[in-house]
Amino acid sequence: MIRRMLLLVFVGIFASCSSVRFEPLATGECYEHLWRCALNEHGLTKVTIAAMKQAGLSQGDLKRAPYDTLAGFEKKVGRDRDSQQALVEQCIDAANHLREGGETDRAMGLYLVAAERTLPFLHERTSASGVFFAHAHQYATARVVELLNQRRIAVGIPAFQGAFRLRVNTVETEDRVNPFRFDSLMAADSVQVNGFRERVNQLGLGAPFVAGKNPLEDPDVRPYFPLGGLYQPLTAVLSFKGRQVTLTFYDSLREDSLRVGGKELPLATDYSASWARFVDEDPNKKAFLGLFRPGEADDIMRLTLTEPFREDAIPVIFVHGLASSGATWDETINGLLADPVIRERYQFWIYQYPSGYPFLYPAADLRRTIREVRRHFDPADRLPVLDRIVLIGHSMGGLISSAQIRRTDDAAMHQFFKHPLDQLSADQATKNRLRDLLYMSPEGYIRRAIFVATPHRGSTIADSWIGRLTSRLIKLPNDVLTLNLTGIVQEITDTGLSMIDLAPNSVTRLKYSNPVLRTLSELPIDERVTFHTICGDRGLGNAPASSDGVVSYASSHLEGATSEKIVGSWHSAHRHPDAIDEIRRILTVHLN
Repeated sequence: MIRRMLLLVFVGIFASCSSVRFEPLATGECYEHLWRCALNEHGLTKVTIAAMKQAGLSQGDLKRAPYDTLAGFEKKVGRDRDSQQALVEQCIDAANHLREGGETDRAMGLYLVAAERTLPFLHERTSASGVFFAHAHQYATARVVELLNQRRIAVGIPAFQGAFRLRVNTVETEDRVNPFRFDSLMAADSVQVNGFRERVNQLGLGAPFVAGKNPLEDPDVRPYFPLGGLYQPLTAVLSFKGRQVTLTFYDSLREDSLRVGGKELPLATDYSASWARFVDEDPNKKAFLGLFRPGEADDIMRLTLTEPFREDAIPVIFVHGLASSGATWDETINGLLADPVIRERYQFWIYQYPSGYPFLYPAADLRRTIREVRRHFDPADRLPVLDRIVLIGHSMGGLISSAQIRRTDDAAMHQFFKHPLDQLSADQATKNRLRDLLYMSPEGYIRRAIFVATPHRGSTIADSWIGRLTSRLIKLPNDVLTLNLTGIVQEITDTGLSMIDLAPNSVTRLKYSNPVLRTLSELPIDERVTFHTICGDRGLGNAPASSDGVVSYASSHLEGATSEKIVGSWHSAHRHPDAIDEIRRILTVHLN
């Protein structure tokens, strides 16, 4: 019981867990904010009912003989704007009834009519009728895709003005994707996203989808794709040429508008839905296991891409802190996705690790991983974006990031060893491990770093009774603790011994008195790297005497930073709107 209470207290102080949830939503619930209409399945609007009465038709006629009723309605009222709105609503209402009755082809035909008839009005999304047309177009397009059920050949779809011929475009280009290479397609209007301050989406041409793919089936991407699956935002677009209809899926991160009928129309998109699915599937339950039993959570130590690798987008690597996981960046990345320039020019990667390890251990792993991912995606070393990487670290993740941009040259290594590393009388395996842990030599891949609430000089919590008790509960695996220094202790300085003593866990390493932090802070930062700091002050506005409740301003402040932003936040400063705005600003500057 005491252990559980301690865990909850500690996690509440240090960790920033995600509250984002991705859940199925009944068809129509997404449109509850509209007035009562066919889209939210509350029946036809009074305006449409009145238009039908004027044409001598009734709702009963629509249910009994939908095709004849719709044809008769259009013949009597024509194709003006108001009549088209009434026709579209009738098509959707009738299609919903047909679908419920199992007449999927006939339902699809009416959804296609609705999607087609709304097209001329998609550029008018400010008026009440314009809003209806935009929502109706999205609704109808999404239902067509759901009913199509991955039929890959052209099919005849009945409608009241002749059959449609429908085909799926499977040709892949820079901005188009083949939907059949995904394991799942979920319409964004059929899922509920909870936990974000803002759902980043927009109405427009087509319908947004969340496309899912199991990376285990693709050995080329398996090492760097999320364990829970890859989810990316797509937009399904129906294009009409007479009765020939083509369904094309666009990558929403690469294309956000299309020209239709001489007008530039934005694509309907929902970036939050796919990102929420990613976060919800993240194995973040291991975050606590990774703190107290890091050896049992080694499978989460990896660099994860949140989307398919893009050769023209600059990587931003997010590194979480203590007792946390990659899911802690949910609000941050969602906020960045709201910026179209950021979406287009950057790709987001997440580094996860068991946070019970002393931070030099995952820091060494991240150095290796960045080199490996470069070789994997750019073996010919021809992609300039991989020489412009941005690191963003929160809390202990900031220390891991700091170790990526600092330099232990020969002079620095003399602080650790009395002789050059290669001349130590140790076995080669020990030399290699010492080099991994201590030899920091930036290779120019990382050009900017952002430290958020980072304890460069330690944390008061680590010295408190909570930190001491938590530290005792952390059990490091033997393979981490074991470092064969037999016969070479006399060749290592006191500073070197403190750096390579892995017995202190992550919490112990964050004490103000820990010499590792002092040594790391004294190492020179690569002159090619521009760095920034974001600090929290709990909203008190009392810097430099402030603290975020875990890290003092004096510890998170870093001399030489190009910019420093103090936000009114506790330790979860990376989730604060002002911090997200600051990160967005810095990324915009980095483009230049």
